[in-house]
Amino acid sequence: MRFDLVRARFSSLGADHRLILAGMARVIFFVAIGRLAGAAKEIALAYRFGIGELTDAYVTLMTFVLWPVALWLTVVTATIVPLEARTSDALAISKFRSELTAGALILGILLALAAIGLMMLSGPACAPGISIAYPPAMLAMISVGVLLIPLGLMIGLWSTWTMGSGRHTNTLLEGVPALVVAVVVITMPELGASGLVWATVAGFVAHLLLLGIPLIMRGELPAPSVRFESVLWRPFFSGFGLLLAGQALMASVVLIDQSIAVGLGSGAPSTLSYSNRVLAFVMGLGALAVTRATLPVFAKAAERDPSALFRVAGKWAFAMLICGLAAAALSAWLAEPVVSLLFERGAFTHDDKVRVAALFRASLPQMPLFLAGLVLASVASSRGRYGLIFVACASALASKIAANALLVPHWGLVGLVLGWTVMYAVHATVLLWGFTHRASGDRQ
Repeated sequence: MRFDLVRARFSSLGADHRLILAGMARVIFFVAIGRLAGAAKEIALAYRFGIGELTDAYVTLMTFVLWPVALWLTVVTATIVPLEARTSDALAISKFRSELTAGALILGILLALAAIGLMMLSGPACAPGISIAYPPAMLAMISVGVLLIPLGLMIGLWSTWTMGSGRHTNTLLEGVPALVVAVVVITMPELGASGLVWATVAGFVAHLLLLGIPLIMRGELPAPSVRFESVLWRPFFSGFGLLLAGQALMASVVLIDQSIAVGLGSGAPSTLSYSNRVLAFVMGLGALAVTRATLPVFAKAAERDPSALFRVAGKWAFAMLICGLAAAALSAWLAEPVVSLLFERGAFTHDDKVRVAALFRASLPQMPLFLAGLVLASVASSRGRYGLIFVACASALASKIAANALLVPHWGLVGLVLGWTVMYAVHATVLLWGFTHRASGDRQ
């Protein structure tokens, strides 16, 4: 009886709402599985290495090496999904994918070479406060770690194509690298710094293969071409540049915070990393579900009826704000038990648990603002309003830098994560202004 009531209620919703809810359900299910794999990795790292210099070195290297990968995934998702939704010519899409694959490979190789050159030239200066046998151990980690850049760019591209077609298995597969690392760390007790990075590379290779094989079987992964003659390059770059600049500003916050954490002393980077991993598990369920379920729907709705798009998006932004508040309150209550369950064993002590749980609680106020802002960012992307996204990102970066300057000297790591709440508040406010301004213009 109750199931029939839910089904009737679901059927009464608009088509866009139903598509978003169905997509979110699938994504949340897949994200939960992927996050469990990520949790297994963090449990294994905490058990084997605890909080110390090796963990500091690994998380610092991963932060800097994977920065362009995360930036690429965000930008190509927000650019390609709406672009392909607006393109009815299947041959044009196939040609564009072929050329974009070649472009991503070339870009990945160039970025990897640039990264290894920069890190080797800068030496210990690239990781101040970390003295882990530098050189050669840190250089060995760097030389292997840069392989993640070209692998990550291809993973991001193939994940976007999988998501754009309405399938969300790419979300499930995101847990593969973490699962590989967890298995290696547990089964190889003598694993060192470079071996840990090699395990991460192996996980990325497995992720890439599991994405690529289904695309090839469906004929959706054409061979790379370096001709670069597709008619879709112009509309692609018309939004790519501004979106890249805006997201680079937002993503640079991660590098800034990691550098500040390294300067706060031994253990600070790994404490921040463990807290962020728990936060990512909680926020990732909502964040990936919001982005990956709403963007394809918003992109198609924007072509049909812009005014209806704004009404749908407004309801979802408010819903995410409320859900974020509830999730933040529940997470604050469960902080210490969850951190203890995940990490408190082996080299990870009771004092480590208390530090990580306190930092995790301080991070939670950002959650409702972050989730609501994601909905508004999806609307802006679907409408091609990349200028608004750039302004929102630039304003958010400026507010984060100011918050760091004011809060970190007094509260250390806690001040660092509180700055994220300030940043997301500014980001969501600017997007909301642009959202309501455009909606008013479309009604006139």
